[in-house]
Amino acid sequence: MKKQDTIAYVSQEFTNAIDAAFIEMTEDDEFIDGYRNIGLIFPIPEYIYSYTMTDYPYPDKFDFNYKEKVFTLCYQTNPGSPRGETHELVAKTLVRLLNKRYKINLNYQIKQYDTSKLGFFGTLANAVNSGDCQVCVATTIIDSTRSAQVHFQWPYETSSYGFLRSNLDPEIIVNNVQDLNKTGIIIGTAGGSFYESFLLKQVSAAKAIIVNTGSQGALQLVKEKKVHAVLGDINDLLTWSKNTSNGCTTGCFVKGFGDPVLMASYTTKNILQNNSASNNNDAILSNLTMIVQRMYTARFFIVLIVVIGSLLLNCGSLFIQPTNSQSTNIQYVSSDFIKAIDTAFLEMTDDDEYIDGYRNIGLIFPIPECVENFGITEFPYPDKFDFNYKEKVFTMCYQKNAGSPRQEIHELVAKVLVKLLNRRYKINLNYEVKQLDTSKLGYFGTMKNAVDSGECQVITATTIIDNDRASQIHFQCPFESSSYGFLRSTLDPHIIINTVKDLNRTGITVGISAGTFYESFIPQIKAATIVRSGSGTQALLKLVSQGKVHAVLGDINDLISFQRNFTNNCTACNTRGFGTTVEMASFTTKNIAFSSASSLVVFSSLFLIVTFMWIFF
Repeated sequence: MKKQDTIAYVSQEFTNAIDAAFIEMTEDDEFIDGYRNIGLIFPIPEYIYSYTMTDYPYPDKFDFNYKEKVFTLCYQTNPGSPRGETHELVAKTLVRLLNKRYKINLNYQIKQYDTSKLGFFGTLANAVNSGDCQVCVATTIIDSTRSAQVHFQWPYETSSYGFLRSNLDPEIIVNNVQDLNKTGIIIGTAGGSFYESFLLKQVSAAKAIIVNTGSQGALQLVKEKKVHAVLGDINDLLTWSKNTSNGCTTGCFVKGFGDPVLMASYTTKNILQNNSASNNNDAILSNLTMIVQRMYTARFFIVLIVVIGSLLLNCGSLFIQPTNSQSTNIQYVSSDFIKAIDTAFLEMTDDDEYIDGYRNIGLIFPIPECVENFGITEFPYPDKFDFNYKEKVFTMCYQKNAGSPRQEIHELVAKVLVKLLNRRYKINLNYEVKQLDTSKLGYFGTMKNAVDSGECQVITATTIIDNDRASQIHFQCPFESSSYGFLRSTLDPHIIINTVKDLNRTGITVGISAGTFYESFIPQIKAATIVRSGSGTQALLKLVSQGKVHAVLGDINDLISFQRNFTNNCTACNTRGFGTTVEMASFTTKNIAFSSASSLVVFSSLFLIVTFMWIFF
């Protein structure tokens, strides 16, 4: 390593070795288990070329004088939880992978840097560029400005923006980040962080307090009731708000906003090129943005299945038509009806009322993108809405005892759907929203029966899309994304349960809602005793309050919402996410009677065009 003034240079081989180690890290079992044990709720980003690799792209040698020098990794002082745990995990995993690959024994140290003078990014970027630190292991949001100053490795964490509302002036209503952008509101955030620039540009009407002692310094302002809110990483905010010693367990709340962000470690950008080094970095950097497409890899297969299934069903219906609207209690609907509902859900994901409502409810994952970048100039509604709205009630359904935030999202979807149909067709739908008892047939069985029998026209309950369900009902465009999770109760606190794998043993009792997607996880925890509840999520979660189960599986938004409610006797519980991001949608019956071959061709062609533009562009 050479120094010129206060600039340190590293070789391309050194940089390539660090890059390769971070690629391997995203697939390393010890890192994955540690990530989940910390309780981070978003999935680990997937390296986009992992499925074609036979080996990780390490160079032949690790160009660092490890026999004489100390390999230094660094992050900020006072990072708090879960940041501190994540930084330490990354540092230890990196050293272990380098030692294993090159059969060496690195003498290393982990340094914490005071950020009070230069802020978060300025301090740590200076540390790597001066050679005081070889790798900054602080999880850092990747953006173009920072990428011009440092060399990012492959991201190993996904997260989201968030704000924590304090107890100050509770009479002031703050439902979303837009409500913070007004005079009289005081907002704190960490200096030199991504959130500082967001605060100064996007919520400029508020008074900003920039704290250069890190996120924990900013959150101290909440404890002292000096700010109405703090902007920061949603994982940090959720962890801090759950700590009873912060005086914020009642009255405070956390809400996410914006799209998921990628976070990574970095090294200096001062790289000396050499002829022998294989430059893997160009390929990595040029494809970094592609990870957003890979974050929802399930979408590709879901769309493909829906398209193929739709075409097969359409073609079959050209030759086999029902003789009447009902057959053995099966209700048929027209293709025009289905197309109108499908298009309304396409429009819903781009509707301001829906977007604002979604954020106000506090769902932490972003709305799936169904409309943007399609090149659509107008939503492809059919000419007529084929429903006898003058004589019939338009019925939408979801399950009883849905609880929060499920019930709020189900009601929002129903309200916006009716609004969009009324506006498009200049009608005034007479509608109702019914809650169905799921105790006999379970969640999905009850809902499917309701649309197939004609009792209900649309299920507005957020339903996880999978192949088996898509073969039985007709899904609309997904309008919510979320993740799997489990909530650990206070039963037998001496039993350590850090990951979903820890549930798979005798003596552990796990609750699951009957008829839900989470029943598919039972084979993975078959050693445990399973308690099924057919009466909805809230009945299941009541088992937690009663201390009858060690954990329940469910949607992470539902579990976090339940845990936040201090009346549930669960403030000492903890919620952890696992698996990948899932998409959720409403659905209608799959019993569709098509009116003509021409309408089939038009709809199928349009569906295919939109779908393939979505996938490939």
